[in-house]
Amino acid sequence: MGIYDFKGRLYKTCGRDKLYFSENLPNQKNNYWSDKFTYQIKRMLFENDVIDMIDYDLKDIHKLVGDKYINFNQYDGTSPLGRLFYEPDEEFINNYHEFLKWLNKNVFRFDFYFQATPTIRFNCAGAQLTGEDKRLPYPRYHCDVEYGHPPQEINLWWSFTKNKQSGFSVSNLLESGKWYSEYNYDFDKFTEDSWNNDEEFVKRGESISEEVVNGDGDLMILFDSRTIHSAIERKDKTTRVSMDIRINAVEDFVDGYVGKGRMGAEFKPGGKFGYHKKSIKKI
Repeated sequence: MGIYDFKGRLYKTCGRDKLYFSENLPNQKNNYWSDKFTYQIKRMLFENDVIDMIDYDLKDIHKLVGDKYINFNQYDGTSPLGRLFYEPDEEFINNYHEFLKWLNKNVFRFDFYFQATPTIRFNCAGAQLTGEDKRLPYPRYHCDVEYGHPPQEINLWWSFTKNKQSGFSVSNLLESGKWYSEYNYDFDKFTEDSWNNDEEFVKRGESISEEVVNGDGDLMILFDSRTIHSAIERKDKTTRVSMDIRINAVEDFVDGYVGKGRMGAEFKPGGKFGYHKKSIKKI
């Protein structure tokens, strides 16, 4: 069976391969989890002596830190600010687990494995590329499966800042499968063309994708791991702070997937740079 020949867990649960979802529910304070994550991000920046205060808008981080923190590398588009959250402390992780329990109760009623450490990204106004290769790391249209992730995953992307532009674009599953089929599912060749940022390649990605709506810090997007997406250029002179995580239903889990990046992430319970050793219902 090909990777596009089955219905994903998101579709089977919600009837869609891509959907926006608000954390705002009856009897719950608006932006509750967004505020919680915002606090945790500010707290860690404060306790790591990056920013010497807590009372500020995350959109203004670029005004409060030096270039050494916000400039990003060519290969994965990460900055020192983002890499600080590769090893979050216990308080941050406890908050993350409580959010996932809430997600399980209110959105996904099935048990799932989840990314042990969420990816926190800082897209700062004025940031520059470091290194000799000055090609922008975006747009780089891809799907997670292209980089070794299991096709059974669900991807959640969420911005904690209300920017005029999110700078994140997502296609749909039908067009994604069609584009890869034109490459005979040669993911390495697709990756090569994506890295080269060929004009026609970029136009194709733009034509089948739409920029994600930020909302008011409460709006997240869920999409099938096989869906093509990319960071795109932002002209909004603010900082975007976002989080992305992957979950994989216990019922759908298939072992043996390893990331193609330098980390060699093992997408299995307790795997190196992979999933937490326990599923969400056992936390």
